[in-house]
Amino acid sequence: MIQHMPYTALTLGDAEFTDGIDGLVPFLRAIGEIFVCTNIDFSGVANVTLQEELRRLCPKHRIVSYDSLLGPRHVCLLGYTTPLTQKLMFDKWAHFENEEEALTREIKKLRAARPEVKIFVALGHSGYERDKQIAHRVPSLDVIIGGHSHTLLWPNIRNRQVAGVPDDPHDQQFAKDVYPTTVIQPSGRVVLIAQMYKHGKYLGVLNVTFNADDEVTDFYTGPVLLTDEMPADAETEKSLDKYRQEMRRRQQQVIGSTRVELVGSVQECTYTECTLGNLMTDAMLWHVRHYGTRMSHTLAAVINAGAIKRSIKPGKFKMADITASLPYPDTLNIVKVRGSTVRKMLEHSVYESKRGIFLQISGMRVLYNMTKPPGERVASVRILCQTCVTPEYEPLNDTAIYHIATFTYLAVGNDGYTMLKQEMLSSQQRHDVSLDIVVTYVRRFSPLYPYLDGRIEIVTEPVLNNTATRQFSSRTMWVVAVAAGGAVLSAMLLV
Repeated sequence: MIQHMPYTALTLGDAEFTDGIDGLVPFLRAIGEIFVCTNIDFSGVANVTLQEELRRLCPKHRIVSYDSLLGPRHVCLLGYTTPLTQKLMFDKWAHFENEEEALTREIKKLRAARPEVKIFVALGHSGYERDKQIAHRVPSLDVIIGGHSHTLLWPNIRNRQVAGVPDDPHDQQFAKDVYPTTVIQPSGRVVLIAQMYKHGKYLGVLNVTFNADDEVTDFYTGPVLLTDEMPADAETEKSLDKYRQEMRRRQQQVIGSTRVELVGSVQECTYTECTLGNLMTDAMLWHVRHYGTRMSHTLAAVINAGAIKRSIKPGKFKMADITASLPYPDTLNIVKVRGSTVRKMLEHSVYESKRGIFLQISGMRVLYNMTKPPGERVASVRILCQTCVTPEYEPLNDTAIYHIATFTYLAVGNDGYTMLKQEMLSSQQRHDVSLDIVVTYVRRFSPLYPYLDGRIEIVTEPVLNNTATRQFSSRTMWVVAVAAGGAVLSAMLLV
């Protein structure tokens, strides 16, 4: 769909690196030579021919020219990506330089080689707060078009220091600052920062006036709320119709069956082990071990209970049932963390009872003591052994390093899981989508017979004489995994 957009230039975001070089190169080739990568060094690419192609597809700068009342003008377009992207990559074939250093060097070099180029516009993907620092510190910069933080800025004709009211008043709570934000450098140079929220809800419009010395003297804006009432582009609509028809067809497809109810109710999944939570996390773990490149070492999987919304009845079920039960598609992340971080995650999971932050898990066995105060409720944690010949669980080691599968929502620190974002040693973000992972698993193992295996145990009353009341499901069942054709793969009696 990007090919339908009349972009002059684009920069890369962190998500473009989640599938490694094998995902990035076809993407760049398909879109064409409109990207700019001022702070990205591709010298780590082993294949010299591919290295040169990347530099051509995403060079340090691009120059566009246009005619004005004062004669020909030349604009240098730069692009930067947050260096934190480095943490998403297992292979270091790309290096992300400090944005300020890379931009300053490129502008200085270009001004010496092309003195007629005096207007410098940077496309950024480092977030609004970082954009303000860059605007203040990089000489000769004129405009930053930012992203990554999904910041909503809005113009205010009465007061250019305070955000105005967006066209959708419900977004007032998200309006962080005025559009564009004006930064004054120590030299007195004016730098404008623009960013326009997320998901294509608004179209940012910024018209800038430059003087004879190519410095910003004025601007006017008119951001637009994009609505269904606006006329659609015929060619784009034609392409979208193909996808819509395919989606309607897929929603009605029977993808599998279950012999028992897949319990996904808020009443159960937000405070204890539930069968749909088990199914989801088991599917994640199975997926990374079977389809993930160099991810077979992933030991456990976690999702927040808030991602699960509805149960699925026994019998055959359609894609529409899965999308209703798991309505928030997300992309897979493999995070590398120490055991101490895993323990903090589990403590946060039960910091407050019966909330969407509760973690459904696979590859771990956790005992919570809810009679203890918050922060002290994880009584024991066992995780799949990393080196054992046969699968078994061993106590979590706070200093050991583990690879955990989760989704982007948690990996970036949402739902209060800030420890995951702050303490992760690295993260591989992939384009594997949650719905696709579950559907593949369901098709492989239907008819399903999910079970509660005691992976989550909860103490709800004070311990007396070494005994305590533990909260389990009222269901006692056989664990049976049945492959296509009816062959029994495994069986286990739970108590």
